[in-house]
Amino acid sequence: MAMTAVLTQTSMAIFGSVTNFVLAISNSAGVPVNVLSVTPTVKTPAGLPTTAHNISGPVSPPGVGAAQVDGSQFNVQVPAGGTVYFNFHVSFFGPAVSGVPAMPQSIFQVGADCYASDGSVFTPPPLQVELNQPTWGQPGGSPPNAAAFVPSLNFSVPANAFYAM
Repeated sequence: MAMTAVLTQTSMAIFGSVTNFVLAISNSAGVPVNVLSVTPTVKTPAGLPTTAHNISGPVSPPGVGAAQVDGSQFNVQVPAGGTVYFNFHVSFFGPAVSGVPAMPQSIFQVGADCYASDGSVFTPPPLQVELNQPTWGQPGGSPPNAAAFVPSLNFSVPANAFYAM
């Protein structure tokens, strides 16, 4: 197969914050090949789809063509023996929880489905991403579900208490 892909994570993965990825698509053929579509994927470690994320990108590199966010209109040429890099971003968050709070899922597999004009369909090896807890006071330190990180709250005076002065 002439087309291959490698995915790398370029920033720390923190709940509720943007995590950056770079997808390198290489062409080992002797002729240029166009990338028709790149669709980033996020799955559970068991390979099941998950909705606990938000994807933006991929973004095509400057000067090589136009790529739409949904991957529907690509015109990106990978030169013979060359490599083109795409950036995309994923924000991971926990499932909506009602009632008793639960810890959101913390391990995901990130990948991409790639289609090329030579008829090849290829994916990079899945990249396992383990999320870190937000650190209060640091970028990304506001947890998306504060109840999951604060086991109990104790009030010395209830918020709706009446005081006689």
